[in-house]
Amino acid sequence: FIMISCDIYEIRGVCQQLDNAHMFYIKVRDLCQRQNLIRHLREQGVDTVFHYVPLHSSPGGIKYGRFVGTDCYTTKESSRLLRLPMWYGMAPQDIDTVAEKISDAVVRKEWKEGVE
Repeated sequence: FIMISCDIYEIRGVCQQLDNAHMFYIKVRDLCQRQNLIRHLREQGVDTVFHYVPLHSSPGGIKYGRFVGTDCYTTKESSRLLRLPMWYGMAPQDIDTVAEKISDAVVRKEWKEGVE
């Protein structure tokens, strides 16, 4: 794994070709920052998505499950995750473009401003 800390708090992904990991993500400060970054990257031609809805707040979790204890981390951390584009046929230049657009966003910080 690699991890880079900056205004984007964490960037993690798999650096080994033989690994079967299925995602590459960044972790931002909060939900508002994630929504702003998604919007900013979409304007730059990079489609990103949030990673997951915590099981306890999913429709099935609400209907069939129950949350035990205090939710100190799950919901907060899920709102910080931003999943980056990654697919089998992704060309090296596509990877470079995604990295460049995220790097530009971090340096310019334009995505941190604006409305939710």
